[in-house]
Amino acid sequence: MVCAPLAGWRPVTVTGRRTRQDFAELLQDLVDDYFPNKKIVFVMDHLNTHKLSVLYDRYEPAEAARIARQIEVH
Repeated sequence: MVCAPLAGWRPVTVTGRRTRQDFAELLQDLVDDYFPNKKIVFVMDHLNTHKLSVLYDRYEPAEAARIARQIEVH
């Protein structure tokens, strides 16, 4: 689950498992569909899949870098 509390936004995505690929696809959806052209600040737990490096496992390097540039992790 991701949320933007000040905007009252809390979409939920359910997948069969919590995989690295699932997380990478969620990040791409956030960057491309929900917050295009905006910096996304993440505050997240320490689940082993919650790393920007998952983008490079799922996408070509140029695409992974494009997505990662819009995300700031705290």
